[in-house]
Amino acid sequence: MMKRTPTMGGIMAGIFLLVITAALLVYTSFRTLHFFSSTLPSGQSQIFGYFALAAFDVGLVVWVCLYYFQAYGATQRAISMIMIGVSVLGIVLALFADTLITSSDNGLTKEKPDQAFFFTTIVAMALIISLNIIATISYHLSDPSHKERVGKEQLRSGVRDGVLRQLEEQKEEMISRITPIVAAHEIRQLEANIIAELQGNSKRLLTPPAASTGGATKRIAAPTRSTAPVKKLKPVRLSEEVRVIPNQKPPRAANPTSDQVAAKYAKLEEPAQVAYYEEPDEEEEQEGEEQSEDFLSYTDGNESPSGGFPIFKNGQQIG
Repeated sequence: MMKRTPTMGGIMAGIFLLVITAALLVYTSFRTLHFFSSTLPSGQSQIFGYFALAAFDVGLVVWVCLYYFQAYGATQRAISMIMIGVSVLGIVLALFADTLITSSDNGLTKEKPDQAFFFTTIVAMALIISLNIIATISYHLSDPSHKERVGKEQLRSGVRDGVLRQLEEQKEEMISRITPIVAAHEIRQLEANIIAELQGNSKRLLTPPAASTGGATKRIAAPTRSTAPVKKLKPVRLSEEVRVIPNQKPPRAANPTSDQVAAKYAKLEEPAQVAYYEEPDEEEEQEGEEQSEDFLSYTDGNESPSGGFPIFKNGQQIG
């Protein structure tokens, strides 16, 4: 298709055509408004007459613009073209009716239009307004994007309806198959809860009761050893007969009696006693060797050496 090069004459002709069309539409708009004003109830504002222009003069401009710039698809273009013709028909009827009525009132014509003409014109105007409302809704519904969305939703609805029908058909069979599985799971869960509850009760029964002292309840603490630091000790092997240095504790028997063991656990706050002597330092060990030559003596168990020091044998004083 050959592209026509615009000329100055063509541009001017287009401008004149637009001016003439606009002027005629303004004239017909006033005629249409005057005609509709005569149909409004008395005392009602004439502003409602301007709304009627949306189906006539203003509607004509809107449908032309939709046909040229916005209509998409055969349906929308057909609706736009039909409504252009309907708007033109309404403008012509309103123009004829208002012109005849006004000229008759002004005495230009002797005969007034009959009642059938007025009735037909009024019915046609109401029909044109109704067609504009229907065409506006149809134009939006015929949008291809809306039709695509509606088609997808219809497909989804059909699938959902089919699923519901199959569920209704297989409902009894599914109930009979699923019920035993769910019941077994619930029974296992109930058994586990009962066992856990019984185990918790048995632990509470085995817990020792608290000791009551003077109205105040205290728990009996288990015997604990002293946490005080203990020096490194060295066991001392005792001979059968030893003369001990004055002010020095005698050696303790290797096997304590049951009374001694009971007394040790009765005093929980005292550190535990041990049958060891502290390991002497090197200097103390040398002094001990020198003193042992002067103060320690051994005997056959029948008499005490000179010096008057006590003699012990196996933890018992014998001299």
